[in-house]
Amino acid sequence: MAVLLCVYGEDDPCLYRDALQSIADQDISSHNLRIYLGIDGEVPQAIEAANDEFASLIHKIHRNERNIGLARTLNILIQMLEDEEFVFRADADDISEPNRFRVQVAHLVEHPEIALIGAQACDIDTEGRPLGDRNFPTDHDAIVRSLAYMNPILHPSYAMRRKLFDDPGIRYRPFHLCEDLDFVMRLALAGHRLGNSPARLLKFRVAGAFFARRISLSRGLVELRLYSGYILATRGPFSPAYAFAFCRLLMRIIPRSWANRLYRSSLRHRLLRIEEKAPARE
Repeated sequence: MAVLLCVYGEDDPCLYRDALQSIADQDISSHNLRIYLGIDGEVPQAIEAANDEFASLIHKIHRNERNIGLARTLNILIQMLEDEEFVFRADADDISEPNRFRVQVAHLVEHPEIALIGAQACDIDTEGRPLGDRNFPTDHDAIVRSLAYMNPILHPSYAMRRKLFDDPGIRYRPFHLCEDLDFVMRLALAGHRLGNSPARLLKFRVAGAFFARRISLSRGLVELRLYSGYILATRGPFSPAYAFAFCRLLMRIIPRSWANRLYRSSLRHRLLRIEEKAPARE
């Protein structure tokens, strides 16, 4: 099993070490785990010390002389993969539950038609305190449908079949902060089966920087482009789903405090439930 992990200079060394520890603590043999590590530009010595501590798990390291971004670094790591059957994603500050890899591999073995699965998650703050649960659709049809208005698979929860990358077109494109959304949309449009484990297998770090990254006109415009293109491809030119795409753009330009409240509001969740019940395009 391969784990694609990237780290860069702005990552917190303590949280990064915790993320590595959670991979080391998986309840499967460490001999079956290979971390492919991308170091994107210069990093502080504390991060290098964490790499040294977990050197037995790190199979290969690629270093970028300068920061080139997540998408390009992940693509380099994908090209470095060897004979692994399954490929996982992990982020430098999130925590994988000890049973994550075992549960997701079992799911992929039981469902050979699925190319990529994610998992349910729990949001945590910088100190690791729980903030609330994240619940995602589990079956392919619901995931494909929900892609018109949300990202239904958390990037750091990905578990994929290695053979997926035999297609050179299955790579990340450099949509800053939206690489994962574009990636999973293209998988869906190409006919690959997607899923989410019903188990809560990831602690997803939600700190101040998380909401700061969400307030961005450039990110909002990229999302508008991606969602609009997906809606056009799956629902046609006349769909109420376009309203969600423009609402997301609005969320990217309002004050951070407002966005924080709206993100966790019951109104947002009610609107998502209404959209889930809307009739699908035949």
